[in-house]
Amino acid sequence: MATTYLDYTLSLLWDALLTAQRKIFAQLPQVIVGIAMAVLLIIIGWVIGYFAKIVVKNALKALKLDEWAEQHHLHDSIGGVELSSLAGSFIKWYIIIIFIAQSTEFVGLASIRTFMNAVTYFAPLALFAAIVVTMGVLLGRFVRNKFEATDHKYKKTIGTIIEFTVVYVMVLVSLRAVGIDIFVLESVFLLAFGAFVLTLALIFGLSIGLAFRDDARSFIQEFRKNIK
Repeated sequence: MATTYLDYTLSLLWDALLTAQRKIFAQLPQVIVGIAMAVLLIIIGWVIGYFAKIVVKNALKALKLDEWAEQHHLHDSIGGVELSSLAGSFIKWYIIIIFIAQSTEFVGLASIRTFMNAVTYFAPLALFAAIVVTMGVLLGRFVRNKFEATDHKYKKTIGTIIEFTVVYVMVLVSLRAVGIDIFVLESVFLLAFGAFVLTLALIFGLSIGLAFRDDARSFIQEFRKNIK
């Protein structure tokens, strides 16, 4: 009896295995064709993105964007990369992401499709975060350079703080866009910003006090004479 039950169980398992095998082989051509179509579509997207990058790069060069960035000493803030090339790269990867998103329709395997859907969901957010951080770095360096061009006594220190603040805010924006909880970072920023404002107020107050020190002394002496 036990042998009969064991044979029956093994027979069921064997039949299930054969059925799964037949289904896999039946779907295999469709799966292979789907993956091949997806790969081909991604390659087409990469080629289109590559040529789009060249067009955007040349257009921005014609508008003398790189010369403007060099005049304002912005190249160092992004590692010496040309702004035209960087903008072209952003456009290139945006196009590739679009084609990757479309290629998921051809993939028959659920696991691969789930992975590609996750990539196409996260990739645009990561690209947007990279653009925001890059803009923050450029804006921070631009404001810093403008402030350091003044005659203020603490221009280098304040310029550096301003640049760091702008970049930090942009990083927070990019992290929030990606979906990362930034409560702790925001709290740290508010505390640091409050200390920075207080420091500026003290510096400004001391500067005014020193500037009008002689006038204040004369006013107090005249006031005392009038009282007497």
